[in-house]
Amino acid sequence: MKKLLLFCCFFSLVNLVFAQKPPIKWGKVEEADLTMTSYPSDAEAEAVVLMDYASIDFGFEGSTHYLMHHHVRIKILKESAFDRGDIEIEYYAHNRLEEIKELKAQVILPNGDKIKLSKKDIFTEKVNDYWSRKKFAMPSLKEGAIIEYSYLKKSESIYNLSNWYFQTDIPTRHSELRTNIPEWFEYISFTQGRPPVVKNELVNKDIRFNNRNSAYRTEGGTTNARVSKTQYIVENIPAMKSEQFITTMRDYYSKITLQLKTVQWPNSIRESVNSDWPTIAKQLEENDSFGKQINKGRNTKKIMEAVNPLLAMTEDPIEKLMIAYSFLNSNITWNETYGIYSRKSLDDAYVDKQATAGELNLMLIAICRQLGLTAYPVLISTRSHGKMLEAYPKTDQFNHVLAYVGVADKEVLLDVGSQHRSPNFLRVNSLNYRGWLVDGPQSQWINIGVPADVEKMIVNAELSAEGTITGTVQEICTGYSAMVNRREYYENREKDSEHVVKNWQEIFPDAEVTNINFDNPEKAGESLKSSLEIKLPNAAQINDDFIYLSPMLGKGYEENPLKLENRTFSVDMPYQIKEQYVINLTIPAGYMVEELPEPAQVKMPEGAGVFRFLVSEKDGTVQVTSKIFIKKNRYKPEEYQIIRQFFDLIVEKQGEQLVLKKMP
Repeated sequence: MKKLLLFCCFFSLVNLVFAQKPPIKWGKVEEADLTMTSYPSDAEAEAVVLMDYASIDFGFEGSTHYLMHHHVRIKILKESAFDRGDIEIEYYAHNRLEEIKELKAQVILPNGDKIKLSKKDIFTEKVNDYWSRKKFAMPSLKEGAIIEYSYLKKSESIYNLSNWYFQTDIPTRHSELRTNIPEWFEYISFTQGRPPVVKNELVNKDIRFNNRNSAYRTEGGTTNARVSKTQYIVENIPAMKSEQFITTMRDYYSKITLQLKTVQWPNSIRESVNSDWPTIAKQLEENDSFGKQINKGRNTKKIMEAVNPLLAMTEDPIEKLMIAYSFLNSNITWNETYGIYSRKSLDDAYVDKQATAGELNLMLIAICRQLGLTAYPVLISTRSHGKMLEAYPKTDQFNHVLAYVGVADKEVLLDVGSQHRSPNFLRVNSLNYRGWLVDGPQSQWINIGVPADVEKMIVNAELSAEGTITGTVQEICTGYSAMVNRREYYENREKDSEHVVKNWQEIFPDAEVTNINFDNPEKAGESLKSSLEIKLPNAAQINDDFIYLSPMLGKGYEENPLKLENRTFSVDMPYQIKEQYVINLTIPAGYMVEELPEPAQVKMPEGAGVFRFLVSEKDGTVQVTSKIFIKKNRYKPEEYQIIRQFFDLIVEKQGEQLVLKKMP
């Protein structure tokens, strides 16, 4: 590593850019692509990636960096794909580690006319303190048009070359990455999904360099180096469309990642640039923006001054922990961003009254340590950020920090950021299976527990001969449903909880909802209880002597959330699902039950889940009970039909009707 830094400081080499004919030429489009009206391999596709091509070369002028020339061409087949002309290119702009240059774009119409994008229509937007993006919108789009753009990315982050995705949510005809890597660098590759076709050759090149290790003169020199020229090609790969219950589609798309493993400069020994987890842990503990933030009292002096009077009210360590957790949630707003490092000091974030998710949890860890509690940071990658590689000792795969606290013989994971979420529940985005607990030489990977979200609704009601339902509804929620309902309660409490009324009126437009009560909205650690009274005109359909009613009252699954016939990627539910619905319905006088929904029970293999649908009638009262418990939260592609058919049965049974007939 030291030699790499020295080389960056003292040497300047010419760029290694080798003549290799690319598979695409700017503006040159085949007639068949211009006249294409549908894609033969996917007639329903709204668009198709005709070519996604990039080449990566290395440069050594001023710094060691790589240059990625990226060229994209997309055919628009339907109006629904016009938004694909809104292009965003993100890059790590902090300290100019990455730059986007030579950006150009154009639209090629079906008749071959070209409309070039003006430079004034390309905007640079700051995403946060570290990331920026180039943004532009393609002009004059129409069905049959072709989008084409290209740019050069210069990056000094040679340890991780840009992830290359061969696949997207529309079909791709040709995707290709070419790399030209000098023998000084050894990269290892990680592939996901369909493996690419790989072509490789070694060539010898003379490389001129300038030795700047002298303050008085510059000496020129030349060295001969072998260069590995590699092509990674995937052709005719189908679209992978997003669906419910995913982490991020980047976890499923076919891709390749290249990671620097070793460096060997001329006349030097080969050195590994890969670290190990104990070394990473030590570096983090010594980092000014991480370990020193939670270990040095000067970084949390103002926080402790503010929270200490509250902590002094009890001697119980669990109560102290909950006070600290509630204090941070009540006094600091999450700024909707993640990160594992503190941007400034934790006290600065406290004074600003807003913080990243990671900063909030680092504050909690710091408070706990000053209270003498066992507390450690746990690094994770959120669901939206993507999966982690445990054999890959790098911190750049993490984007969030959880707080692990050992207190009163208990071990808990906490995730500060919402006054309405129980401390027993992490952010949904944090439920990504595993995390790395930072504890020096004892650092280790731990499991992130899978909680259960619980919803229970009980309806006691009467049905009139005119089809109106009147009655009471009681609901108990625990977990994420309770968090959502609490948030909506506080947002609407000065509006007489009109959101509850609107929810019922979305199902029954003439619904009257009164006497809405929430039992304990302020107690985020407990189940949320609510009750109300309903009057639902036209809830049932009258047809001569018959009354037809769906007893679920619109509170069941009306459609299967898993819509793909076949799914080539896993189903990743963030948490377990427990739902119970009970209705006790008194039927109108003078009517009898003509037809009841059939009861049903289905169990998935290995206890993954169970659905029970129970129906009974006694003395003019019909009771329908629906119970769903999905315990397993990850299903491999080969298990997809199991969970999909499970939901199919739920939709079918919850959609069945109760039929009443007027007595003779």
